[in-house]
Amino acid sequence: MARDQIRPAAGALVFPAGGGVELPMEIPKNAAYKALLIRFSDSFTLGGGSGATATASILELVQNIRLIADGKLNLCNCDGFALRELNRIWYGSVPPEDTFVAVGAPTTYTANLILPIAPPFLYDDAVGLLPAVPLTGLVLSFNIGTTANLLTTPSASTHTMTITVETWEILDLAAQLAVSPMVISQSAHAVVTGNGNRHPLKRGNRLAGVLMSARSTAATGNSQIFQAGIIQRLGLEINVPNTGVQTLRNTGYNENRAFNRIYGSGKFGGQATDLAAGMMYFNFHGDAQKSSPLDVSGATDVFLTLDETTVGTNPRVVVTEAEIIPRPV
Repeated sequence: MARDQIRPAAGALVFPAGGGVELPMEIPKNAAYKALLIRFSDSFTLGGGSGATATASILELVQNIRLIADGKLNLCNCDGFALRELNRIWYGSVPPEDTFVAVGAPTTYTANLILPIAPPFLYDDAVGLLPAVPLTGLVLSFNIGTTANLLTTPSASTHTMTITVETWEILDLAAQLAVSPMVISQSAHAVVTGNGNRHPLKRGNRLAGVLMSARSTAATGNSQIFQAGIIQRLGLEINVPNTGVQTLRNTGYNENRAFNRIYGSGKFGGQATDLAAGMMYFNFHGDAQKSSPLDVSGATDVFLTLDETTVGTNPRVVVTEAEIIPRPV
């Protein structure tokens, strides 16, 4: 039986005061990886004199997390808050994070994320492991924003982000284990009031889940508001050769019908989990079996279809996709 091992990946990344930069970290290539465990620590003062109001988490400072294998296989490319909500869905809760305190006092806040490599919703732990030994490189990078991304009214103070990473490894497996990892990617579109707006999804692999996040921009500063009320109706269309457009699902979920709730099964026990405002998740792995992700490799087009209405300033929908690369036969 394979054993788990968790250990530090490398030294800490320390970002310059104020953020607004991207820094890389080289991950050791000496194991079969199941996930990366990431800890964020940041110190700053909420602007008492400016009337600043903090939003949900320091993870809103994390503008992008990117994991690239061999310089070309992009295993993750999404923002920190979206990955936070995917952690909630896939692991049953948000990893530990600090709540903001009253303004005016310098405080250190922490938050944690799991960046899965093997699909966390499948029972077979060997499915999707990344054997790093044969790789020429495995680089994890972070783009950290400024306090304007965090506060509704930005504080004048700077912040200093420190990131540490641990590798979650599976031992006693062949170094050349066939790889079938999960890929997390992100795209966005500006909201246009109307019905049946299309957002293209990736095709060619197996679609595991799609997180929709409706957002707008705060009136002051550059922070995000997770905006309820934008997505009124949601569907999925797949164009398959010789059969035309297949409407797989056409949900009527909106604010009045469990818009921000997801229902898991298998490892999640069928319980409902609240998502952040303005978010919804399309679940294609509900039975937690290898065959449950949706195979769209034969499709010519895959679209989300959304009935949307404009709410707030610069409204947009950020779409985070999780797909599984089929294991070679």
